[in-house]
This record gives sequence, structure tokens and C-alpha cells, in this order.
Amino acid sequence: MLDKSSNNNDSPQPDSPKHPDDEPINGKKIFFAATGNEQTFIDHDCTLDDKGYPLYPNRRTVFVKTPDMIVHNFGYVGYPKTNSTEWNTDQSWKTVRMYCLGALICNQPGCQWVGPPPTGKNAISEYLETNPKCPGSAGKCPGKIGHQSCKNTITRFDENKITGWAILRHHGTHRHPWPAPKKPDPLSKHKLKNEIMKNPSAGAFKLKLGKPTAPLNPFKSVTKIHESFVNSDRLRYHRRRILIELGINPDKCGDGVGNKFLHDMFQWNHVGLLIISVSFTPGIEHFSFQTKWMAERLVTRDQNNEVYSRGLLLDVTYRLFQTRYLLSTSMFCEETARWIPVQLSWIRGLSAEYYQAHFTTLFEQFIRSSFTASDCETLVRQVVDFSLAQREVFIAAYMKVFGVTDRQQALSKLKGCHEHFRAQVTRIKRNRAVVPPEQEAQFQKLCLDLLVLPEAGKPSHEQKIDELRRLFPKTKRWLDWWTMVDVEAMLFPSKRP
Repeated sequence: MLDKSSNNNDSPQPDSPKHPDDEPINGKKIFFAATGNEQTFIDHDCTLDDKGYPLYPNRRTVFVKTPDMIVHNFGYVGYPKTNSTEWNTDQSWKTVRMYCLGALICNQPGCQWVGPPPTGKNAISEYLETNPKCPGSAGKCPGKIGHQSCKNTITRFDENKITGWAILRHHGTHRHPWPAPKKPDPLSKHKLKNEIMKNPSAGAFKLKLGKPTAPLNPFKSVTKIHESFVNSDRLRYHRRRILIELGINPDKCGDGVGNKFLHDMFQWNHVGLLIISVSFTPGIEHFSFQTKWMAERLVTRDQNNEVYSRGLLLDVTYRLFQTRYLLSTSMFCEETARWIPVQLSWIRGLSAEYYQAHFTTLFEQFIRSSFTASDCETLVRQVVDFSLAQREVFIAAYMKVFGVTDRQQALSKLKGCHEHFRAQVTRIKRNRAVVPPEQEAQFQKLCLDLLVLPEAGKPSHEQKIDELRRLFPKTKRWLDWWTMVDVEAMLFPSKRP
């Protein structure tokens, strides 16, 4: 950057109402094509950014950008403006002209409030017709807003798209105060991005507060980067856009999310979460995936060389993905003494076809040379659930994979889920609004007794249900669901056909 204002013969003379730089442009040709021999010259009354770029150029300022320079703010000015763009015939040169819109000021002599004028066509005159009141002094200023125009200035950018050489040239003098910017400049956005990368979990409040002395990942208040970041809503907006750009917090419906989901799937494969089934067919859109370890656990044998026989639980949730559902099948792992997922599916809907696709992929893993027909039957029998709709898709998937035509044969492989029932009992008994704490043990005992065949002379299944309804009336809807015919026929021994 060169400052030749003290020695250059072309530097402007002292301000005068008759100075040529104060005359309105009115379509006059001010600049000609760049020669390539220009040099950077920062005139008086400019405001520079941290890198020496004239963010608010003034007078006869010139800034030359060579191909090897990185100037984040080049092509940008901080004041409100209108602009026009044109290209030469072979599209090698781009020219942008910017015209300052001046500033909104208060008519009270002592008021320092300055605001940016609206940029739309005829927007300034329409705004002034509303006779706006000055918002200065916390809204207590009695003044009215007026407009101070700036018709004698122009900023021109010329950029060679082939070589990367570019130049900023400014003409005229801004004789109005600079209004506070509402938007951050590109360099300020870049600085904000760097701060967010240090601590992506920090929200707008923490970013404004800063942690300059933190032992890990210290960062300064972002309000020192740009004054617009004082506004929390504006800061949240820019933080959200930066997180989306970084791929940390993808927008629900923003640009490029579809591509990002596909790239995420490639990344899943890269880290070991393998896609084992996929379909884009309308009505059965799904992605089924599992790790190599999940696949091995599903078909592992115990110390007695027996296949797994402790149940396969099906569950669906909408909380993992921002859109659609996660369908999972889990088994009990002896080594960890926990239920672990062995197959996961992203499904677009909850109709029977989506469940069938999941079951089909699961059953196909049972068909292997090391498994006998009895082994396959044992594994299939571990699938447990109680929904009538899921029973139907289980039957359809079983018949498709194993080539069975008898529905009753397929239905005989499905058993009720005692684990699901026990888990639900535990959840309900902990709900103090439904089961009083002093009756928690009694509620659990009565529920688990339903899983045992009634002995002669002891209460029947129906009598046990009636007692539960009487002692715990707030569980009525819960009991109604578990006593539906198709559910209790698979779950409770006394109700099996």
C-alpha cells in the first residue's frame, strides 16, 4: 500500500464548494480503461480494514490488487450504495460501478444519529414521506430524519478474470458522516468463522461474551470484530450460516442439504457404517446400514455352538434424523450385558412397505452356508413385536426370503415380546402421576403376573386385569392397548390360541 498524498501533484486541493470533485457526476465519464501501470494510493478521509484495504474509500483513492494478493474485502465497500455491472465482449474484464446513497441524519444540531438510507428504487423518498422520527438518544430525540445525498462520488472496480489483476478507483468526496453498517463485511465474516471454528458449540451469547483467558480454545468477544455482531439475532443468523458451511449443523431445508446427505452416507461407509440395502423407489425409500461388528454379532454362536436366541427387538424413532425415521433391530449382547443395535434403517414413511424392506434385509443375513435350516428358524423366531401391522410385514418378508407360501407357518415364527412389556412396566411405574410411589412394587408384581399361566384356584387373567384397572385407574389407556386381541394373544400365555 502506498500513500503519496503528500508528494503527488494530482492530490486534491483543499475542500472548496467549487472543487471539481464536489460537482455532481450526472453521467459524466470519470474513469477510462485501466492501463495496468496504476499504483495504490490511499487518499485522505478513507477508512481501512485490518489488511489495509479502503473499506470506505474517499477522494481520489486507488487500490491495486495483484494476482498473488488475498484481499477478502476487495469488491466491497462499507457504505450504502447502488451498483451496476458490465463485461467486455470476450468476458475477460468485469466492471462494477458503485454510487453512494449518502446518509440519513437528524435535523437537530446536537444529535449525532446517522442511519443508512434504504437502497430500493424510490425507497428513500417513500421513506421520508412517512415523516420519520429520529431514533437517537434512545428514542427521546425530538428531531426528524432527513436525507443527505452524495451525488458527486463513484467507486469503480475493474477485474481481469484471466490474470486475476484488479483495481479499485474512487472519485469525489463524501461530505456526510458514515452510517453504521447493518451487515458485516467479508473480512469480518471470515474472522467470525475462525472464532466459531475454535468453539462451534458456543451460542450467540457466549460468542458476544468471549473467553479470552480460557485454558482451552480461548476466543475474544466477536463484538470487537464488527459492530453489527452486537445484535444477537444478526449474530445467530451468521453463526447458523457458518455452521452449515462447515457441515456441523446442516440446515433443515437449506441449499445443498440433499448433496450433503449423500456425502454423509459415503462418510458412513468410510468409517465402517456400511450401507447394506438402499432403495429410491417411491413408497419404500430406505437406507439400511450396520457395522461389520453388528453383522458378526447377529450371526455369532455361543459357547455351546448355538445361534442367538434371546430376542430381536424392533423400535422406531423420529428423534435421530431431522426428517423421517430411524428403524432399528437390537439384540442382547452377553459380553456387554446390554441391548445393542444390529441393523439400522432410515425410512421415509411408516407404512407396511418400509417395515417389510427392513425385515427382508434382516432375514437375508440368516441365509448362509454355515447355517442349517434349524439355525435360520431359530434366528427368525427371535424377532419379537406385537403390532398387527408389523406382524403382517413380518409374514410378507418371511414368505419372500424363505420362499414360504403358508401364512400360518410364517406367523408361527413370531412371538410376543416380554422384554418390551417389562420395559413398559418399568417406565409406567416410575411415572408418579400414574402410579403412587408407595404402590410401585405392587403395580410391577401385578403386571408381571400376567406373563405367568394362572394356577388353579388363583385369579384368572381377566381378574388380574380388572384388579389393575381398579387399583390404578390412570393406566386405563395403557392397559387397553396391551389387552387388544392381537397383542395379548402373542404376549400372555393364558391368551395364546
